[in-house]
Amino acid sequence: HYIFSNPWIRPLPYEQRSKLLPRVGAVLHSHTDSGKGSFLLLKSGPVHSHHDADEGAIHYVGRGVPLANDGLPLVNINYEQSAELHNVISFDKPGQPTGSVEKFFSSDACDYVRAVVAPRAYACDAMFMDGSHESGFIREIMMVKSAVPGGVEYIVLKDRVLGPDMCQWNIDVLSRKPEVLGGGRVWFPGHEREGFGMGLDLVMFQPEKPEFRIEEGILGDDHKGDNLSKPKCPDLEWLVVEHWNIHVPAAPGTTFLALLFPRRRQEKAPVVQYY
Repeated sequence: HYIFSNPWIRPLPYEQRSKLLPRVGAVLHSHTDSGKGSFLLLKSGPVHSHHDADEGAIHYVGRGVPLANDGLPLVNINYEQSAELHNVISFDKPGQPTGSVEKFFSSDACDYVRAVVAPRAYACDAMFMDGSHESGFIREIMMVKSAVPGGVEYIVLKDRVLGPDMCQWNIDVLSRKPEVLGGGRVWFPGHEREGFGMGLDLVMFQPEKPEFRIEEGILGDDHKGDNLSKPKCPDLEWLVVEHWNIHVPAAPGTTFLALLFPRRRQEKAPVVQYY
């Protein structure tokens, strides 16, 4: 409950750069000090404070705006059913997924990370029992960076599922209700409040004909109502709490390949081709 510090020790500024986080995962940065860049955190490692079967999940801030923040549900939920509410691959059987980072690369043009999430790679919290979950996935992420702050930046996300269990690709986006456009596309309009104003195009190349299921994000009773409500903590303001989930159920062994493209409404939708 107490922190003692030496006043003669000068604080050092945090260097906001892409880096591998041993036993935690990896963090990808671009122009973060400008307030207009992108940021992605991948959780893939044995260090954690709790376990929602969400190993391999990501937090994503695109072009200076929070978009796909993992763990947006502001309510206590059943742990065995919680994985599908995270930005991760979930399975139809309970288990205890664990992850590790295999590859990491960073440059001015792009960052890349590859992680392996297995059902039981090492011991996790003792309070969670292993289920019959026998599957995992390999997650590859490439963040393409702009040469200047505020320019076009985006994420390419590839997940190759391994094992016999039915699987599902999930993402939770801080936005108003999304629109399924056809051709593997979903448009999240984002929020219009100050500090936001950024939408997100989701373009899924694999599987070829994805089945998109839209679900309104869960909020506890303390967080419903006014978007600027102050639940429990009088000094804390929840800015925008509305969020929506996209689920893509699929067969065992499916490969998911998706583009996450942040853009403002007045900007043109991306024209992309998959070879």
